[in-house]
Amino acid sequence: MAATPVETPDSAAPTATDSESPIGHRFDGLLALVKKNRPTEDTAPIQKAWEFCVKYHEGQMRASGEPYIIHPLEVAEVLAEMKLDATAIAAGLLHDAVEDTPVTSAEIATAFGEQVAHIVEGVTKIDKIQFANR
Repeated sequence: MAATPVETPDSAAPTATDSESPIGHRFDGLLALVKKNRPTEDTAPIQKAWEFCVKYHEGQMRASGEPYIIHPLEVAEVLAEMKLDATAIAAGLLHDAVEDTPVTSAEIATAFGEQVAHIVEGVTKIDKIQFANR
């Protein structure tokens, strides 16, 4: 389901990358969870994926009216709770980028590596599979 673009917020308003915003605070909690579950994990790929995600999903809203960025953040939180690595969590943050933004798989591969791009492509293709029943 594609997110609906809307006008971007006033530049003085807190952004999703701002630790003082509720979303930014929640992202900080994600990083803390990763560090708790995987103390030696390099969180730089997750931070980079977050900034990319925020940039490309900026102004998109869910049907509920909440910022679209909440969805990829929730996916990343689930992956972190499962104690998956930074590659998987970065891919979780980026999983809708190819479908819902102008970003291509090639751009994901260039910015994050082939492994992340492969995961994102796989997730993008899942919703195209027709199952016999729900």
